[in-house]
Amino acid sequence: MNLAVVDMGSNSLHLQVVNPAGQTLHQARAGVRLGDLDQGRLLVQAMDAATLALSEFQEQSRAHGAELRQISATAALRDCSNPEDLAQRLGTLNLDLEVLSGADEAKLIFLGACAALDLDSALVIDLGGRSTEFALGRRGKLEEVLSLSIGHISAAQVPLPERIAWCREQMSGASVFFARDLPQVVLTAGTSLTVGRMALIADGAIPREQSRSPVHGLCVPRSAMEFTLAQILRSENLSGLPGIDDRRIDTLHAGALALGCAVEGLITDSFLLSRSAMREGLVARALQRVLCPAS
Repeated sequence: MNLAVVDMGSNSLHLQVVNPAGQTLHQARAGVRLGDLDQGRLLVQAMDAATLALSEFQEQSRAHGAELRQISATAALRDCSNPEDLAQRLGTLNLDLEVLSGADEAKLIFLGACAALDLDSALVIDLGGRSTEFALGRRGKLEEVLSLSIGHISAAQVPLPERIAWCREQMSGASVFFARDLPQVVLTAGTSLTVGRMALIADGAIPREQSRSPVHGLCVPRSAMEFTLAQILRSENLSGLPGIDDRRIDTLHAGALALGCAVEGLITDSFLLSRSAMREGLVARALQRVLCPAS
């Protein structure tokens, strides 16, 4: 039987169906902002939208010969005070809810990104909706993982006058990677891919008329990344910037600020972009469990 996995992120839900050889048969995305918490609680409308999307994901999975049984959730479910409300809804669909720890999320992100880019050494940084994961590995072996409670959604909820200080404080843990000899630095997740695309356009590597072209596997010079981050932070009209993802306009300023704090002290001349991250890590884990059920 084919396999189906779902990455339930703070910004969106992603489905991937693969065959036993790991080849992707189907992918789908639902823009459900579970990370927009209200006084620490998941919003009813977000949970309802997630349940509807997952019901549709189940139908799509079955149409591709797979049975969706488990959902893997990240920071929105770690942070909220009412995860049982969503778990109860998923129970009506016979779905189990797995809430990943920050460390486990970082490990899966590293696995998915490095496999897709054919790397055995990297520092992978995934800036999500409510958390940012760092995973450093060399020669296929993880050395250090870190999960910080800051993402583009949570940063956007902080009032502008306090946002810079808040981002620096929340991202201060990233300093453990500063001023160190690092392998390739890989950036994943929507905010980083959007900023990376904008930087490549600004650098002339992508023509403006091809601003929606894929950026997976492309390398962004540090100078272009820093220029684009500064451009975003000082812009009063983000919608006019080439290459911007309109779905991210409301949180891009906050996301760019958080990303800048994450990478400012890293010793690297460039950043490699990866579309593959946790979802692909979930696929690799699922395939491993099929091959070695006891692991």
